[in-house]
Amino acid sequence: MAACGSDETSGTGTAVEPSPTATSAPAAEAPSPAVTEAPEPTAVPPTPEPGRARPAATAEPASTPVAPTGEPDETPAFEATETPTVSDEEKLAAYAEEHANGPGAIFVGDPTQLIGPPPHEGLLFQFPPEQYNLLAGAAIVGSPELQIPGHLFIYGSDYYQGLIRKAKLTNPTELVSSGEEIRIQHVCLDRQLPPCVLIQAYLAPNIARRTNGQVEISVISLAELQIDGQATLTQVGDGTLDMVNIFTGYVAGAVPALEIQSLWGSAPDWETSYLTLTDLAEDVDRLVEEETDGSRVFNRNWLAGSDQWIYGGEPLQTIEDFDGLKIRVNSASMSDFVGGMGGEPVFLSTGQSHFKQV
Repeated sequence: MAACGSDETSGTGTAVEPSPTATSAPAAEAPSPAVTEAPEPTAVPPTPEPGRARPAATAEPASTPVAPTGEPDETPAFEATETPTVSDEEKLAAYAEEHANGPGAIFVGDPTQLIGPPPHEGLLFQFPPEQYNLLAGAAIVGSPELQIPGHLFIYGSDYYQGLIRKAKLTNPTELVSSGEEIRIQHVCLDRQLPPCVLIQAYLAPNIARRTNGQVEISVISLAELQIDGQATLTQVGDGTLDMVNIFTGYVAGAVPALEIQSLWGSAPDWETSYLTLTDLAEDVDRLVEEETDGSRVFNRNWLAGSDQWIYGGEPLQTIEDFDGLKIRVNSASMSDFVGGMGGEPVFLSTGQSHFKQV
């Protein structure tokens, strides 16, 4: 979740351009939402030729009248015809076909169109492309053999369909400004996390292309700014930060109600978690806007059903394995969860941890 603050671009101290990383934006210009590296579009079937009006009959001379035969005229009467219009559904299907199997793919009925390479190689997670595609397909439609639940519930939800309508993919808003210079610094939790990589490698370049270079988004992390994330709501509200990834676990001390999004273990499965979060979206937006003096929620991150993974030097296979074990946590709810398991929670935000920034 990111919220935009004031239109000033000063960050905490001097803005620092992110150093090149394995997950930073590629040097080549990224495709825009309307022009992506995808298979050539399948042409929309040609519009049938309009019906032709038959030529008007030439009048016979008055001196040679034609006697009626008593049989009906077999020539059809003239009927005005209209060129059939392409429906919104057909336009959207053509858009989906054009952007299938690559960045910008959308779902309009065919889940296989969603399977393809991500916009940056860092998001392959070191899998070979062929294996990545197999795993992506399993994640979308599910694999009982591998005990992987599918995610088609996302694409069939009212929330997702609302995003498709909101995006105006087949009828984008006309760009009317020119010559503007808007510079926005986005602060990520960690530049190696997938949501941050997507902003660097896909969102920022596409916004620049869409606005003819008038809007430029640079990316930096909490650690690079040496802030811990707990004051990000206040910092984006007063304009200290332009745009920032708001993690509810960090800011729940200031706004406890926001932690409803990260009550670990409260949902029995991914679908329930997703539908709960999307039902809460408008209320969460309202809370954020109220706490930031009007800053707007710009995007949301879907992270595998809000799962949390716990790693240790030794296998953690039973409840007893957690007894007295010090475990890094990043929110009050996670602290309660670890404590309930018998562990000893140690709070460290991403900015305070020693993640290697490369």
